[in-house]
Amino acid sequence: MTSKLKDLESEYDRAVALCQNTSTSQSIQHIEESLKPLMALLAANEKALKEVKAGVDRLVSEANLEILDWISHVTYMDDHITIKEKRAPNTASWLMQHPSFERWENLDSSALFWLEGTGESLRAPHIHC
Repeated sequence: MTSKLKDLESEYDRAVALCQNTSTSQSIQHIEESLKPLMALLAANEKALKEVKAGVDRLVSEANLEILDWISHVTYMDDHITIKEKRAPNTASWLMQHPSFERWENLDSSALFWLEGTGESLRAPHIHC
């Protein structure tokens, strides 16, 4: 009788474990199914946010160009391109890797980076900050 009771108890424990595993598996599947629409919504929002950011960046760029045109009617872009074409390969690469320049480039605030000497016209078009 004790042996039969132990066998039944073991069978009961196996059945409980099986139910728990089945229940857990079903719960996970239910949660995954519930999350699919949310994940799709997040993906759509991410795409929309990227489009909004691109639009804002474009507007800021256009506003900057308008300000530059208001400040001066000099054709700075033509001069920039002409000078850029005259540069030798790797011009100013040493500058871009210099610790002082890297500190300046990573500043959160606005600051001037002063270059003294000759050749600034050839180095400056390489700097895009």
